[in-house]
Amino acid sequence: MCELGLEPWVFAPEADRAPFEAGKQATEALMNTSPRPDAIIFANDNLAAGGLLAGQRAGLKIPADCAVLGFGDYPFAEMLLPSLSTIKPPALEIGVLAATRVLESLGLLPVEDEVQRLNLLECQVIERESA
Repeated sequence: MCELGLEPWVFAPEADRAPFEAGKQATEALMNTSPRPDAIIFANDNLAAGGLLAGQRAGLKIPADCAVLGFGDYPFAEMLLPSLSTIKPPALEIGVLAATRVLESLGLLPVEDEVQRLNLLECQVIERESA
């Protein structure tokens, strides 16, 4: 966002909130700022779903008033109305890589040099109706 000249505004909901409630809290807080955001990017689809539903209850037209984006591509994302745009991580690849790194760290799998700590994996943008 900064590379595009945009200033992100970060909101962290109260830690004891359930995900849907935390998403609702985030949307309410962000919609009370001036200027209002054009888009809200949530850390996961549960938060995004709570935010999307809270926005609708508050009378927002999603995505016309504010786009909503989640992360995870959870099965319910496409069932929401509007369906949730999201980022789909390579879940299987993450699991295989994590297991491999653990086994390498334990010496159960051979390592050529040093256990690789940074592993960049490609995610996929799933464009749906909310963004």
